Amino acid sequence: MDSSIWIVFLPIIIVLIVSLDSHLRIRLNINRKKRSNKIMSNDIVKECIGLICTINMGYTGSGFNKVRVKEVKDNWMKVESNKGTQELINIDYIQNIKVISQRGE
Repeated sequence: MDSSIWIVFLPIIIVLIVSLDSHLRIRLNINRKKRSNKIMSNDIVKECIGLICTINMGYTGSGFNKVRVKEVKDNWMKVESNKGTQELINIDYIQNIKVISQRGE
């Protein structure tokens, strides 16, 4: 190859390598932030016992609307719907809890 071709392509190759390196660093920082998210504490969830809540389980769109929190033990929460059905929820997968009404209402 002619040396003039290398002079033209070498800066392009350097720019591509630098941009890929910065892109990989950004991806690594995003992954570190995702791993540093804390799991919901049982103590916070225990404050919801007896309350009617809406529970969001994350990206899948699954969740529970208007359920009463009955019990929290270890990593599990027992909830009861208006129909009287009881279900167990793993607290690790809960993203959001919204209190709809207080006790006795």
